[in-house]
Amino acid sequence: QEAYRSARTNLMFLPQQTEGRGQILVITSANMGEGKSTSCANLSIVLAQNGKRVLLIDCDMRSPKQSKLMDYPQSPGLSEYLAGIESILTVRRNEHVDTLDVVTAGSTPPNPAELLSSPKMQKLLTGVSQEYDYIMLDTPPINLVADALVVKAQVDGYVLIVRANHTNRTELDHALLRLQQVEAHVFGFMLNDIDQK
Repeated sequence: QEAYRSARTNLMFLPQQTEGRGQILVITSANMGEGKSTSCANLSIVLAQNGKRVLLIDCDMRSPKQSKLMDYPQSPGLSEYLAGIESILTVRRNEHVDTLDVVTAGSTPPNPAELLSSPKMQKLLTGVSQEYDYIMLDTPPINLVADALVVKAQVDGYVLIVRANHTNRTELDHALLRLQQVEAHVFGFMLNDIDQK
């Protein structure tokens, strides 16, 4: 937990794209199994514990994890709202940290990238950035699908989760190349699962 508090301090010093609105950050990784969802959840918690208003949105509609990590129903969630099945976005208040709200991914749709790149998603992010200090987007890994890249225009930047003794340097280079191709702002990396010895 202390490591996440240290990361929180770094996040709080990041430059903002637009004054007067919350920071929108994408938490992602190169590939699966690198701990991005757990890291996203823990970062959201420590930011909220510091008094910040935080909205965590599970944008990984292909392999959602936040509903299990936070112990919420997966549906209704983001996919139902973006697809027009639900007219109101379901936002769940964390019972342990009252400044943390969570939007689960919802049911797995056939077209996640299309939903994330839709005008409705853009409008959603614009709206919530007026209400929260931090909006944390848990997206699928960059090397697998384009979902993390399609929100680039709406976000302040990306944080890549790197797992020690697991993430391959070539795969990480490939993820960075994909981000550079869309001129995404990469704030940095978080190395997790480190052997403290």
